[in-house]
Amino acid sequence: MHFRKAAACFALPALITLSACGETATGGARDTEVSGEAAEAPARAETTEGPGFVMVPGLYAIGSNGTVYAKTKLDADGTYVDYNPQNVRVGSGTWDVDGASFCFNPRGEDGEAREKRCWDNDAANADGSFTTTLSDGSESYEITPLK
Repeated sequence: MHFRKAAACFALPALITLSACGETATGGARDTEVSGEAAEAPARAETTEGPGFVMVPGLYAIGSNGTVYAKTKLDADGTYVDYNPQNVRVGSGTWDVDGASFCFNPRGEDGEAREKRCWDNDAANADGSFTTTLSDGSESYEITPLK
């Protein structure tokens, strides 16, 4: 899978750019932009299950080598919304913590569940960014909490 397409299809966060995964980019609520109030920097949470950064509600940029592929907004109610780099909504679903892994349960525009994907986060860097790796080790991205 092409790296950009893989990045666009990883639900992190995020990050289900449905147009890159074979879905259309038109219609309804998918054209909603990221609201300014979501831009609060997420707080850090402590974990006893591993050295990784525990993601909490907030807005995160997902990318690699300085390029942002998408943004994911985690809400306190356990839902998330993915946005493309232009802040247009491109996906959504639910999120949860499964042991030391952070998991995304994407939903299609038809409401149908998609494959659950779990990620393992490294410890946070001084700037709050961290690397996340798909639990099977096949994909990694840099995650940056946004203010």
